[in-house]
Amino acid sequence: MHTRAPWRKDTESGNIYGDGKTVAYDIARDEDADLIAAAPELLKALETLLEYDPCRCGYTGCKYCKAEENALAALHKAKGGSTISGEQTSGDIGRGSRSKHIYSVKPPEKGKA
Repeated sequence: MHTRAPWRKDTESGNIYGDGKTVAYDIARDEDADLIAAAPELLKALETLLEYDPCRCGYTGCKYCKAEENALAALHKAKGGSTISGEQTSGDIGRGSRSKHIYSVKPPEKGKA
């Protein structure tokens, strides 16, 4: 489990703090520090978006299916998993029963309806 949100950056030290703890030390670039500090909110937003029904149209050129596949892979990586060609490896990464169902769905194979 990650450190509870919100996270904030200290512009003088380059450190990121959350829940009274140092989350990251001496981040050299402000852009990187901003991204790290936003991580808990980004994770929550991604989890919320993925609670909705997936497209699953199977059309090879479907930008929504590709975005959904990338979102699932990113969420899986954020939860400590690894990815293979943008698809999640085995294992549930959600918490509630609905989340487990949605997150454990493998994206449709490319080119198949």
